[in-house]
Amino acid sequence: MDTTWKVTEADRDSQGNIKVESVAPAEPRSLADLLPRPVTLPGNVKRQPWTRLDAATLAVVGLCAAFVLIYAWSTPRTPPAPATARPTPLATLAPAAAPTAAPTAAPTATAVPTEVPTEVPFPVVEQPAAEVAPCSADTAPYRVERQVLVGTLPVGAAMGFSCTSAAEAEANADQHEAEVNASYQATTTTKTAEAR
Repeated sequence: MDTTWKVTEADRDSQGNIKVESVAPAEPRSLADLLPRPVTLPGNVKRQPWTRLDAATLAVVGLCAAFVLIYAWSTPRTPPAPATARPTPLATLAPAAAPTAAPTAAPTATAVPTEVPTEVPFPVVEQPAAEVAPCSADTAPYRVERQVLVGTLPVGAAMGFSCTSAAEAEANADQHEAEVNASYQATTTTKTAEAR
């Protein structure tokens, strides 16, 4: 189909220009006329029920989110290692030897005597040893905390720490737990004896 517009003699006026027909000006249109008309839905339109694929996708996303939250909550956070002071090495310079001149001829009676150069030792500065912070419960990299139970009754808390190993922290926590148990037993025995 040919869509080109071919100008013929019937389309030209008496001077040979293309005729333009005048059109009566249209009435001003409102902006609402340019907007799309709202579509009214019939009254029997209902929301589509979920398909099995929709429900399975939602379940998988929910499980993934739950696993991420559980992993983030259960992963233990290791405390940062305490800062240790490192000795700063001082630059030491080797003692400079004074240049010596090689004798060129046998000394004569009128020659001035040459002095023998001596090496001056360069002082070496000793650096003081860096102080190491004492190990405490706040700075120890290994900490063990647990609740002390007698049967199912909680009677206190035990805590152990170490700056050298996790095994030492466990041993300290065991010792503290034994002390809490002994204190509880002594208190219980005293109250029982007073009740009699």
